[in-house]
Amino acid sequence: MNRIIVVDDESDILDILRENLERPNLDVLTAQSGKEALKLLKMAPIDIVISDVMMPEMSGLELAEKITEQQGRAPYLIYITASSIPPKDLYAAGADACLPKPIDLDLLASMVEHFIKRNKQSHILAYGSRSDQEHLEHIIVQAQSILQLEESKTAAENILKRAYLMKKT
Repeated sequence: MNRIIVVDDESDILDILRENLERPNLDVLTAQSGKEALKLLKMAPIDIVISDVMMPEMSGLELAEKITEQQGRAPYLIYITASSIPPKDLYAAGADACLPKPIDLDLLASMVEHFIKRNKQSHILAYGSRSDQEHLEHIIVQAQSILQLEESKTAAENILKRAYLMKKT
């Protein structure tokens, strides 16, 4: 089962996102702070983080760093924000996607499904029966497809980093 965590200091947003994202193959956890999210993450690893950027005590950027340290691999990261931080800065900090508030719920659900599919492909890469050469070829094809879809160069770099980290563990 895939597991995601939604982190936002506004409880109304958490409720709306949890209701919108719940599916039979998806365990949706919620937390109102970065500290609460880190406590939940000690129970089991997660596949996708959906986090507000600006929160009291710990920002979404700080949370992402701590999650990576705690899990030993980088989960997919979707930032939701009403802040004036340019999206290019969020991508440079490791975001796989960014959504402005108010959140387009259909777009967010599509992004989650997209990252779940990518996660399955990465899982095959890390644990499948392919040779190292086949692993490398698959990673290159995945990064090239991102660039062909005109997604950011940083998104392709994030996939390569994620594959590298998964291979190390």
